[in-house]
Amino acid sequence: MSAGSGRDARSSYPLAITGLGMVSAVGWDVVGSCAAIRAGINRFKELDTFASRAPHEEGEPEPLVGSRVFAERGPDWAVRLLTLAIEDLIRNTRLGRKELARIRLVVSLPEPTLSPAHAALHKTLLPTLAAKTGLPTSASVVGHGGNAGMLRCVQDALTAVTRPKWEACIVAGVDSRLFSEELARLDRAGRLKSSRNRDGFIPGESATAVLLERPSDALKRGAEPIASVVAAATAAEKFSIGSGDQSTGEGLANAIRTACTAAGLPQGADWVICDLNGESYRFREWGLVRVRLTQELKGVSRLWHPADCLGDVGASTGGVLMAVVGRSFQRRYAPADRALLWAGNDDGQRTALVLARA
Repeated sequence: MSAGSGRDARSSYPLAITGLGMVSAVGWDVVGSCAAIRAGINRFKELDTFASRAPHEEGEPEPLVGSRVFAERGPDWAVRLLTLAIEDLIRNTRLGRKELARIRLVVSLPEPTLSPAHAALHKTLLPTLAAKTGLPTSASVVGHGGNAGMLRCVQDALTAVTRPKWEACIVAGVDSRLFSEELARLDRAGRLKSSRNRDGFIPGESATAVLLERPSDALKRGAEPIASVVAAATAAEKFSIGSGDQSTGEGLANAIRTACTAAGLPQGADWVICDLNGESYRFREWGLVRVRLTQELKGVSRLWHPADCLGDVGASTGGVLMAVVGRSFQRRYAPADRALLWAGNDDGQRTALVLARA
């Protein structure tokens, strides 16, 4: 899966991104969302449903800021968000019902252990979503979760594309970190940003969808590839963010090194887009990775982190990263022909992905 310079991405790589869909606090579609992110626009607003008590439980509650798509969210919040993102993708790709019937859907969801509502979501979302979008329930599955979840799902698709019966796949993700139970859990851990706690992140919500298929299949139906998936790798960090210890940077470094080697990038990438969200744990980890991979990352001159505009959007993060890269290729403002994407889960899982201009 290595690639030398000058090779035709359409024919050299086994998997292409041919469609994007997104809904976020800064845009109701992928075009508007990515344009707002490029312009540095955010819609951070004070939450009226939750107040922080961290780091001093005995103090007065502290107002929190969040990044919301919906002013009100009911039990169908995930279906509403995902339907908007998938419908956006369908509009952009002009997929018909016959084509949709042959597409596999893999959805990245918040971990079911977070709350009973999240556990129920894993059981009810796919049938409801299929009824609204026309995607077949039989070919729909829940994939990996967490910030790295969608990137892991793409890694699985990259492996599966070598199998004779593999078909086109929509990898989607949805998350909201704005529910009271989730906010309370994060607040107790001191992870939410406020005027009393600068070492934290702004909670957000979004849904994203990415269409993946063989470049040859895309060209047969007249679709123009947006980006090529060149390589992907996953590794584990032994000291997770909840362990009480700082990251060693080993897991992320291993994932990036493996992906860059497979992509034929001995000098690494000069354009990196990732899920840095304001937490010092993550920035220190990235600093350690830069030290561990001095040779591989010495050329990094662009570091993008969309959480600056959206907040932390959990299981939808990987799709946001891919959408921002894809739109930058389409609109010709990408600072390089290849991008290194990475994201990490709270449990220590780290995934890196290399995308190339198609």
